Amino acid sequence: MSDRIPYTYFVLHIPTGLKYYGSKYGKGADPSTFWKSGGYFTSSVKVKNLLNEYGIDSFKAEVRKVFESPDQALTYEYRFLEKVGALGKSEWLNENLGGAKFRNVGPASEKALASQRKKKQTPEGNAKRSASLLGRVISEDTKKRMSLSQLKRPLDKEENRRNKIREKAIGRSHDTDTKSKLSD
Repeated sequence: MSDRIPYTYFVLHIPTGLKYYGSKYGKGADPSTFWKSGGYFTSSVKVKNLLNEYGIDSFKAEVRKVFESPDQALTYEYRFLEKVGALGKSEWLNENLGGAKFRNVGPASEKALASQRKKKQTPEGNAKRSASLLGRVISEDTKKRMSLSQLKRPLDKEENRRNKIREKAIGRSHDTDTKSKLSD
């Protein structure tokens, strides 16, 4: 049995007539959870902002097509958005054509991983990431699944993870104010 059911979907914001077309193909993708509480809504920030402002009832959302592989879903999404000219039309919320060129399926290449490792985090970037998570509500079901996945983590991998954290902490020092806060 597969760990995903790739699909494409269409979302219409009824008050404004704005449209969005996307695909869901990652691990755990399941069309039966689309646009349902605790399920998948969309990755679009614009749609999420409209959801926050107007509520879920202001949308019409539906799964359009189910696929056997992530590649098929990505290809279909790309072709659809290209055919309707989504990038050139103001009624479409899509900011790119998606598809295989937009996102890789499967593990990242060693070249991509090396590039990511070289990037330094900036305080501004950290603040943006933090702000994007403010107000985020994680459902009880999701919390339960996260907990179960942590429990299933192999002990050797957990030990390796903890050792990496320890190595990073070696030589780190705290000022007296921080030490007093930590001891409290």
